[in-house]
Amino acid sequence: MQIPLFPLHTVLAPGIALPLHVFEERYRAMVRHCLDSSVPFGVVLIREGSEVAPRDGGTQELSIAGVGTFAEIREASRYADGRWDLLAVGTSRFVVREVQTDIEPYLVAEVDPYPDQPGKSDPEVAEELA
Repeated sequence: MQIPLFPLHTVLAPGIALPLHVFEERYRAMVRHCLDSSVPFGVVLIREGSEVAPRDGGTQELSIAGVGTFAEIREASRYADGRWDLLAVGTSRFVVREVQTDIEPYLVAEVDPYPDQPGKSDPEVAEELA
């Protein structure tokens, strides 16, 4: 499945609420898409780089984690200038298979749901999750 990605310098876990202030145009477009289509977006940890586009309009290298969390928008307030205040909640995790940078102004990823199995204490599973 394809989902919009919102890379951040934070980790979102399932069941956790994440307040966001969305000001950058590409993520404003992502929020509009998610609200209009009733689809979640994915939050992935930035390993290197920044979620904010360079001021000079150039490109930047961005390294993200291979596992992220689906985020559902539960509350959305739009400012007159187009910025958004959101309350998103993590629902479940996914594995990033491929990231595409040329479909939308924001990142789009092909992802597979991650089959979490709470309570399993297998060391191999723990290493894979890490």
